[in-house]
Amino acid sequence: MMLVWTVLLSFGALHGIFLAAALQFRPASEPTSRSRSARPFLTVLLLALSLMIAEAVYAMHGGWLRTPGLAFASAPLWFAVAPLLYLFVDRRTSDPTDERRVHPPREWMWHFSAAVAVPAFLVVPFWILPAGDQLDFIAATPRGWRFVLFHSAVIVQWLVYLFLAWRKTRRCTHPGVIRGLLLGMMIYVVAAGPAYLLPETWLGRWLGQVDYIFILAFLIHGVAWTAVRTPQALFESPNRKRKYQHSGLSDADAQALVERLDGIMHDEELFKDPALTLDRLAATVHASSHHVSQCLNQIRGDNFYAYVNRFRAEEAARRLQDPAHDHLTVLAIAEESGFNSKASFNRAFRAATGMSPSEYKARRGA
Repeated sequence: MMLVWTVLLSFGALHGIFLAAALQFRPASEPTSRSRSARPFLTVLLLALSLMIAEAVYAMHGGWLRTPGLAFASAPLWFAVAPLLYLFVDRRTSDPTDERRVHPPREWMWHFSAAVAVPAFLVVPFWILPAGDQLDFIAATPRGWRFVLFHSAVIVQWLVYLFLAWRKTRRCTHPGVIRGLLLGMMIYVVAAGPAYLLPETWLGRWLGQVDYIFILAFLIHGVAWTAVRTPQALFESPNRKRKYQHSGLSDADAQALVERLDGIMHDEELFKDPALTLDRLAATVHASSHHVSQCLNQIRGDNFYAYVNRFRAEEAARRLQDPAHDHLTVLAIAEESGFNSKASFNRAFRAATGMSPSEYKARRGA
């Protein structure tokens, strides 16, 4: 039985690492910037789950006894998984027309404070023990108060974040896949909780014989299957029609308006003005800013900033490929294309081309 669990768990860990790499390096194909911003959180989530599974396999085969200093190395990851899942769902379900949240706000960093604070309080004291004492600690781990407190904190944190993430799924047009992922995590909590917290009871002993870590491996396989078969289920946008159902702008009118916007952006190169605003662009085509925002969202799948930055990135790419602009620095080209910061330029350029500006320029001579 040990061999079976080893094979299944090892395959799950390797599958997660491979899928995380595929998501990270595959050119973005999601239709909106908000959908694209969800992908990094899913990537890191898969990588964290894979490392947790790998450590479980290592410990299962006596690895902690051979190298006790590596015991509990994945402790911070246990407190990072739930926030990563929540932030993925948040990015996946947020309104792509909310310009204030095009890029992840700095506030999301506090979600990972527990990943630093709790292991520092409960695990670091173990790591500074002599090797002999570490072995004694490992042998007594299932009954130690630190072990119980650690996993109690993990379970409480996971339950809170799963509840918050579930509430956000109401904004999905097809929430089934996301809710399935959340339910899978809930099943793990239900299975692991008694085994961790009640190891001396019949239920704890019975669940301890079942390698419930496999549930996490099964989740990885499920995400991989969904990413291959129906990627839009993971990265679709929220239901935008509900937001604009009373706007009075038909699909045909929206298509015509966005074509006018495209034409004026090409002809007058309004994107080169770093101070261009939604209101000014709307006034140029004699439309309301609400209707411009709607048509960009429905037809192009972008908000105003993503739409304008795409033109700027295309202009910068053209200049980087033109030898006549070799006397200019990359930053100067970015400024002449309408960008007012290096960070926004790099993000928009990578989203448009799948590579950095310097990589794109170097490819010209290849």
